[in-house]
Amino acid sequence: MRGVLFLIGGNAESLRTWSALEHLLTRMKSFYSVANRQSTSLEGIGVNIADVKKNLAKERGTFQQLLDELEERLASKRDDEKLPVYSTKYRIKSVDSLFLKLKRKNKHLDQITDIAGFRILVLFRQDILPVHNEFLNILSELDYRLIECTLYNWNEPKDFIEKIKRSADRLLEKNRSTTTQDDKKSGYRSIHYLIEKHVGNKKYCLEVQLRTLLQDVWAELEHALAYKKGMILPQIKQGFMVLSKELEAKDVQLQSLKSAFDEERALEEFLLRQSGPYGFFWYEKDCLPSHLANGALKQECEKYKSLLDEADDKKAVVEEAWKLLGSIEGQISAKDANEELMHYWILSEKAYLTFLERRHEEALRKYNEITDKYPERYVPFFRKGELHMILGDITAALVSFDEAEHRIGKISDHDYRNEYHIKVKLAYIYWRLGAEFYRVAYNKILEAVKIFNDHRLEFPEGEEIRLQNNKCWYSLEIYLKEREKRPVSKDDLKKEMQKLESLVLEGKGITAHALDTLAWFYYNEYVDDRNKKEFLRKAKEYCQQLLTLKTSTTMAFHSLNLRKSHLQKILTAR
Repeated sequence: MRGVLFLIGGNAESLRTWSALEHLLTRMKSFYSVANRQSTSLEGIGVNIADVKKNLAKERGTFQQLLDELEERLASKRDDEKLPVYSTKYRIKSVDSLFLKLKRKNKHLDQITDIAGFRILVLFRQDILPVHNEFLNILSELDYRLIECTLYNWNEPKDFIEKIKRSADRLLEKNRSTTTQDDKKSGYRSIHYLIEKHVGNKKYCLEVQLRTLLQDVWAELEHALAYKKGMILPQIKQGFMVLSKELEAKDVQLQSLKSAFDEERALEEFLLRQSGPYGFFWYEKDCLPSHLANGALKQECEKYKSLLDEADDKKAVVEEAWKLLGSIEGQISAKDANEELMHYWILSEKAYLTFLERRHEEALRKYNEITDKYPERYVPFFRKGELHMILGDITAALVSFDEAEHRIGKISDHDYRNEYHIKVKLAYIYWRLGAEFYRVAYNKILEAVKIFNDHRLEFPEGEEIRLQNNKCWYSLEIYLKEREKRPVSKDDLKKEMQKLESLVLEGKGITAHALDTLAWFYYNEYVDDRNKKEFLRKAKEYCQQLLTLKTSTTMAFHSLNLRKSHLQKILTAR
């Protein structure tokens, strides 16, 4: 104590010495605090392998229960709330591993805080923050105390570090502690949490790690190659320090790719949410009640139908449509309103107008009510499929589309035009799902072709070129993806393209889609044989025609992007 009093009264050098001593005392206090907190049923045991084995066996069940509980809660958040957790894993140290650590660290068993370890992996660095915040919420939900939070080698922007610290410190302040940062020379990068929970009258500590998948690959490889039964291999560890910096650069690169993907997806989702119902549908043959088809309300009903049928932008006339529908409904007697066909028609029109207003969730609820009450009807199932696609539930969408196809196929006198358009729409949807579904898309188009050929007179003149373009496009996609397997013969593909080209040259409803298909076909012919410059010339000619066409502002964002990509490749080819 006399030494301390002397230092207090001394010069600047003495004050620096006192400051260092004070720092040492603080660290010692922190060390003993952790040791005291960790007094569980494993306390008071030295490095005795028999005791380690006995006590680990005794407490393994409780540790397992705590780890399972964490895993189940995180899995629930991932599946139900889209938390960006890629995977989780955990372990309880083996007797050998724990014994070696006790020897290496020269510690008692009650001082080891990572007997049970839990790891949370994310794919991208930008997923770290939302998972960190939700994990802290889970700790509160499950009655855990956050004892420590340490960031190892995180070279992120200052605001990221501050956000991590701020949320963690709200829990840590209860223990008069704060988040710390540690720059390990090894290059190890992770966020560590030391958490504690009472089970009965005992306290159990778990170590939780949060990091990206690349960071985890590095850590696993480093541990496997740089350590061998407690022996550290320095020359390998040096190599891993270099590898850590390289992987950090790759992590940053992946972060940039993820940001670009998120921006693209956000725009596509926004545009998708602006989508309304597929417009090529006619009323089912027995849908319109006789009171509206032939009765006193016929004229008003015809006005309502023509308003929606003839408007290029149906969303613009939806307010007037609501007024007309309300007028029609108001003139229907209570007895007629309860008649089954009238009730179905009114419910369907209200759901359709709601869909036109882009109130997708409400429209889906209305169509669910219709399918519950009128399960034999196919149109509501088709509309549900569209809405599920817009809302991002692909499985539910495909199930609803299957239900629509199944129902229309069972009707003996059904409207072939509607069945045709269902097939065409489904071909597009399956194509949008990716290359694995190209064959499904192509088969749907072949089904549409059969309907069209059997009932050609029921379709408008411009439908032939649209259908031929679809057939050519999907077969071209399959050919380019699997040309080695030859799922589509080159000769058959050329014949179909020649049919499409003839329709374009005859001027039978030239579309931007058809010009793009032909341009892309001839460009790929040129890529296969770069001596055939005439193919590149034809591809560029179709691109020039394409650029002169007026493009629909409602065209799908995906189609616009694809067309832009085609134009860039073709016009810059030499």
